[in-house]
Amino acid sequence: MICTLGTTIKDSGSKAAFKRVDHDYPLMVANLTHQYGASTYVLNSAIGANENSKIFYNQVKGELERDLQAIGFNSLTLVQPGLIGGKRDEFRLGEQILAITLTVFNPILPKRWRISPADNIAKALLDSVIDSKSGCHYIGSE
Repeated sequence: MICTLGTTIKDSGSKAAFKRVDHDYPLMVANLTHQYGASTYVLNSAIGANENSKIFYNQVKGELERDLQAIGFNSLTLVQPGLIGGKRDEFRLGEQILAITLTVFNPILPKRWRISPADNIAKALLDSVIDSKSGCHYIGSE
């Protein structure tokens, strides 16, 4: 199972709705797929995912990662990209500003803080499901 479900607080309308989409739905699907025999789950999470974060977005992502680990998949991979590069259907000012800033400073930034090309993320997700290595694995943005 590969899960890439996610939204923004703005698009969802509230923190509660955001958490439902970014935590509750992926967890529900994980439980169902595990119940019906899936042994591998791969999540597109986020850099900075941490259940103890003061940033709500990162906190929700961290809570999901924690809860997925408790299910008991034979293989669990948590892909944690930074800002995802590529075209978007909607305009997001904050992401545009961040993308320009990261592009300008790219040569001096640590690899983990650079823009994560969407193709690289997709490859990491697919490779993780195909390889299905036993245990819990993290793939960072670098």
